[in-house]
Amino acid sequence: MVEDKLLFVTTRAYPVLTDGAPSSVNLVLQPVSSGPSASTSEAGGKAEKVDSMPLLGTTWTLTELDGHAPVSTTGNHPAQLVLDGSQNRYSGSSGCNRLTGTIELKGDSLNFGAGASTMMACSEPLMKQEQAFTKMLPSVTGYRISSKTLELLAGNKTVAKFKAAKPTQ
Repeated sequence: MVEDKLLFVTTRAYPVLTDGAPSSVNLVLQPVSSGPSASTSEAGGKAEKVDSMPLLGTTWTLTELDGHAPVSTTGNHPAQLVLDGSQNRYSGSSGCNRLTGTIELKGDSLNFGAGASTMMACSEPLMKQEQAFTKMLPSVTGYRISSKTLELLAGNKTVAKFKAAKPTQ
C-alpha cells in the first residue's frame, strides 16, 4: 500500500518463520490497478491512468449476460460474484440461488471450477438466467477490468459484464 491505496495483492498464503518455514520468502504479487485490471484514457492529448477496482474482494453485480440485461429481481438479490484469492473460491448469486465454487487465477487468466448452489425455485425468467449464468462460468478463460466494469471472457468473446458494487475488504 502507498498512502492507503492498495497497489498489489497476493492470492497465496506464505508461511514465514513458523514450523520450520524459511526465514525469507519470495512473494508472487498481482497489481491491483495495472495490467489486466487497469486502463488508460486520453485526456488533453496525454494518456492518464484510470483507477480500476480490484478483481479480488470486490462485489461485482451483473449488468449483462451473453449480450442481454439481467432479469430484475424482487428484493435485494441481484446476480453477483465475489472472488476470494486467499481461498481460491468464488461466491455469489444468480439472482435466484446462492452459488459457490473454486477459481484458478493466473495473471489475466481466470477459470471457474466446480461449484454448488442452493436449489430454490424462482420465476421462469430468473430460472433461465440462472441456467445461462451457471453455464457461462465454466466457459470463462479470462477477464478484463476497466474502471468499475468487469468483463468475463471466453477466449476473445465477452460472455458477461459486471459493475463494481463495493469492495468487501
